[in-house]
Amino acid sequence: MVGLVDGFNVIYKIPSLAEFMFQGKLSLGGSGLIRTLNDYADQVLSKKIPSNLRLTSRFIVMMDGKKEQGLDLRQETVRHCQVFYTHELSADALIKQYVRESTTPKHILVITSDKLILRQTKPYGVQQMNSEEFAAILERAAQSLNQSLLMPGEEEEIAFSDEELNYWQKIFPDK
Repeated sequence: MVGLVDGFNVIYKIPSLAEFMFQGKLSLGGSGLIRTLNDYADQVLSKKIPSNLRLTSRFIVMMDGKKEQGLDLRQETVRHCQVFYTHELSADALIKQYVRESTTPKHILVITSDKLILRQTKPYGVQQMNSEEFAAILERAAQSLNQSLLMPGEEEEIAFSDEELNYWQKIFPDK
């Protein structure tokens, strides 16, 4: 299964990443999403999170526009994520094209809250999840990882590095 992600749509459902977007720091929002997806994929592969939270360990992310102003990069692979930058096209168009041209659409999980994309990809037999639900799964996965580090009856907590703690607090500031 591969997660086909509507990049900006998902970014706006994760409060710490949405904040970058509201500040006009689009590249930080995008890189934060890629880092979050890669960390989640690592958790899935290592089976550190409960099986009901393990959706996929591979993502294709469609990002509207360019990675950075003046940069002609159209595609890059960052660990578990293949990222496409649409330039003059829309992420919506590329998502639909990817599904339409897939030989195995039933192995695609389309992740977006865009009702038009969901409606237009459904006939191909893809699996679908809205961005809010996916963001909630990312949050629950992060929480379960923290909880799973403590053994039952253990009184002393296992310490996180400052970097790990800061990273997750930025992703989910309300928890």
